Amino acid sequence: MRRLWITALLCAACAGGDGSSDEDDDELGGDEGGGDGGGDDGGEDEVPVTWSTTVVDFESGDPVGGATVSVTLDDTPGGSAADSGTAGSEGDIDLDVQSCTPFTWSAQATDFVPTHRQHLVLDAEGEAGGRSGAMLVSEQTANLIPALLGVSWEAGTGLVTGQVLDGAGEPVAGATVIVPGGEVFYFTDSFPDRSREDTSEDGLFIAVNADAKLLTVVARGAADGQSPAAAVADEVVFVDVIDGRQDGAAWPAGCD
Repeated sequence: MRRLWITALLCAACAGGDGSSDEDDDELGGDEGGGDGGGDDGGEDEVPVTWSTTVVDFESGDPVGGATVSVTLDDTPGGSAADSGTAGSEGDIDLDVQSCTPFTWSAQATDFVPTHRQHLVLDAEGEAGGRSGAMLVSEQTANLIPALLGVSWEAGTGLVTGQVLDGAGEPVAGATVIVPGGEVFYFTDSFPDRSREDTSEDGLFIAVNADAKLLTVVARGAADGQSPAAAVADEVVFVDVIDGRQDGAAWPAGCD
């Protein structure tokens, strides 16, 4: 696997117990945010803003022209689309969202697994608080990564992946991640590593065969945070977990 595995991911993205209870799972974590830094109530200046991005192949970084992309302001895959469109030949697309309001993008294209990323936030200038690129995971890559880890991605389950980050958006080493129903793995030198028991310097994790429902991704150890997630059967969802936060969103300064 090329180093683009980590490069692409880096360009993307627990008060409720251990994240495995049915009550927490069905309530997207239950808690309404928290932690430091951020407009958990959506910020003070919510205005229409354009999210401009390029859809790329998760592993190669090549543009994916013709991909269909939508955004939901309820911040959940499969929610009511606020805007949608088709990427140009170079993967470029502009979609309208609301500033200081977390949203989810969803994308799909031929030979790619439907892919989503939750909890993106833009300020009134269109600047993101964290990484906000749009990536599609190919069918080949979606099956290769679990195979490298010695497992199979079972039909009807989800694949959840992301990073554990500190409050400044930097990766956290030494964190353990819990994803209900999923078998969680980590990385060493940007390569999937079945033997690791916590995050390395890249902060990356991947959960194979996650329960396909609303759930909570929890980080412990070197980081203490959680992120609501909506795992989707046979699809890929990106979520980050931020130390000290319970909403998984990196809020821009303009949304304080």
